[in-house]
Amino acid sequence: MPLLTQAMYGTEFNPASRLFGLRCGQMRSTSKVVHNGGWYNRRGEKLGWGDLSTTDFLNIQAELPELELLVVLEEEDSFWKFVTHNPGVIGSMCSTTPTIDAPGVGYVATHCSFIVSSTELYHIEDDSRTTGVFEYCNLKFKRLGRAQARNLMVSGTKLGAICETTY
Repeated sequence: MPLLTQAMYGTEFNPASRLFGLRCGQMRSTSKVVHNGGWYNRRGEKLGWGDLSTTDFLNIQAELPELELLVVLEEEDSFWKFVTHNPGVIGSMCSTTPTIDAPGVGYVATHCSFIVSSTELYHIEDDSRTTGVFEYCNLKFKRLGRAQARNLMVSGTKLGAICETTY
């Protein structure tokens, strides 16, 4: 049974799970890697959202089961692209499309910025020929193209084998 399930972190005003030390709507003031990012599972279902720090990335990686992935989209792609009506200055006042909670693997793979697995941190870039390491906020991310990110998300096998065969 998957550990990462749709809406598991609840909402900003009604938080649920605290897995990996995360809380929906969390704010980080130091070592912030992602601001208001959306958190998804490998099936393209939204788990929650909030800032992610260097420590958050390391905690997720350390505690994540082998075949699970936590996929991160920037705020624009995980929220604002789904807004249908914006009457105010804060996101909680907006109306959104129903697909915001589960946009699917295709959408998430096309728009993700980071993927965390139990063995690797990945930074996703548009160029499919991307290789090497991207260092940011004292973290080392393996670079992946979008097609590689999608392959990683849909694979049910050991993750390392998928990435090594896509370079």
